[in-house]
Amino acid sequence: MRSRGRRFILAAIVILLTLSAIYAFTPPPSVDLVMDGWVTRTIGPGITCQVPETLQPKKVQPFDSVVTVFENADMSVSFDFGWYSNSLKSWRGEPGYSQRTVRIGSRAAKLVRVQPKDSPGKPYVAAVAFRNVSGSGNTSNHLTGSCAAATPAGQEMGEKILRTIRFDAKVGE
Repeated sequence: MRSRGRRFILAAIVILLTLSAIYAFTPPPSVDLVMDGWVTRTIGPGITCQVPETLQPKKVQPFDSVVTVFENADMSVSFDFGWYSNSLKSWRGEPGYSQRTVRIGSRAAKLVRVQPKDSPGKPYVAAVAFRNVSGSGNTSNHLTGSCAAATPAGQEMGEKILRTIRFDAKVGE
């Protein structure tokens, strides 16, 4: 009888440890970031973000990359996916410049806030740069997103928009 009880306890411990390990290594489910009044938009091959419905798509004529722009009277949001996408280094030294490394959509990115001198109507900018999103070496594609806003609150909103960027699992393979 004692050995049966020990086996039961040992089996229970093994089951608990197994379940604990599975739980510990299971990634959390994706959080649904869609907010009321926001819509999901495609900004590049296998890349999406969410923007307020008040931001309307604007037609642009890109030269060597995929460029997507959304605008309203208070904000302009643009995305550039290609070989020569901005690394955001040119804004160093501009007023209000701050930079930090963050994770967005499971990828490392550089997030910048700045008030560039060459943006008088919408001087509050939040921008993000992802390097080597797909491809390799000299053919790496990069993604830059930038939100220029009329107010500091708009700059906050811009950062929220940039933080909704998501990549399909196949992007970068």
